[in-house]
Amino acid sequence: LTRDALEQYRRLLQQSPGDRFLLRRIAERSRWVHRLDDAIDAYEELLELSPDDVETRRALLDTLMAAGRQPEAIREVRVLLRSDPANRELHLMLGRLLTWTDQPKEAIAAYEQALLVGPDEAPLHVELGRLHDGLGHQQQAVAQYRAALQLDPNNHEAAELLRQTKT
Repeated sequence: LTRDALEQYRRLLQQSPGDRFLLRRIAERSRWVHRLDDAIDAYEELLELSPDDVETRRALLDTLMAAGRQPEAIREVRVLLRSDPANRELHLMLGRLLTWTDQPKEAIAAYEQALLVGPDEAPLHVELGRLHDGLGHQQQAVAQYRAALQLDPNNHEAAELLRQTKT
């Protein structure tokens, strides 16, 4: 049914190029049937028509992540952050994406920004400690693990990482 609907929407779009309703339906239905590249193309076309459409940009971001296209997802998170710099979830998402793409220095900056705009949480300090440790910054790693333990004295992961880093 969804594949048939997709074909029908595409035929209608040929008759009405740039129709945002049809493009959105194509993007959504394409996601449902795991045709992620088609969904991405439709979302990008929608953004050409309405570059400031945050809802579409978020949908594109989610689809890019589902498709494993991290560099493009990073670009979209940065665009979203320009319009919403206090969005903690976006900073966390950027940090994760940068970590996955082996950009630890940039990931640290994103996570530190998340700490500035949101609540202080032990798991975030653990992640920062891991990143610092991976870069050979033992003092910063130790400071992050200690911060995690101050927030959550029962954080066994932080305690073990602190022990390993100190030895």
